[in-house]
Amino acid sequence: PDMPHVPSEGASREQSARNIVQLGLLASATAALSALVAWGLGGPFAALAAVAVVGALALLGAEVRGETVVRLVGARLLPRDDGQLSSLVDVLAHRAGVGERPDLYIVPSMTMAAFTSGPRKPAIALTEGLLRRLSLSEAAGVIAHEMSHIRSGDIEVMAFADLVTRAMQV
Repeated sequence: PDMPHVPSEGASREQSARNIVQLGLLASATAALSALVAWGLGGPFAALAAVAVVGALALLGAEVRGETVVRLVGARLLPRDDGQLSSLVDVLAHRAGVGERPDLYIVPSMTMAAFTSGPRKPAIALTEGLLRRLSLSEAAGVIAHEMSHIRSGDIEVMAFADLVTRAMQV
C-alpha cells in the first residue's frame, strides 16, 4: 500500500522544542552525575572538568556529520544508482518529507542492526546481516523507521547519548 506523502519538511516546532528540552535534561542529568562522581574522585576542579566535558559532548553531538559516524564502524557508502535499495531510499525520503535524501551505508557485520546518525547531513546505516535476512519490504520498514528519526529531528538527542556512552567506555 502507498504511504501518503507528508507535505511539511523536518520536525515540527513542537517536536523541535521537545527535542531541545530532552537534550537539555539529558545533558544536565549527565553533567550532574559526572560532576558528583568526579567530585568524589578528584574534588571541585575534577567536577568542573566533568561538566565541561559533558557540555562539549552536547555541542559536538550537534555538529557531527552522519558520514563521520558510519565510517567509524567501517561502513561503505551505497552508490546512488537505480538499484532497489537506492531507489527505495529515494522514495522513502520523499514520502517522509525529510528534505535532502540521506546517504545509505552498509556496515560489514552479520548482526541485524540499523541506525541513523547526523544531524548535519544525516546518514542511515544498515548491516549486511540485516540485509541478508530481511526481505525488501521488511528492509523498507527498517529504513522508514530510520527516516522517522530524521523527520522528527531527534538525531541530536541520540547523537549525544551515543557520545556519552562512548566517552564512559574509555
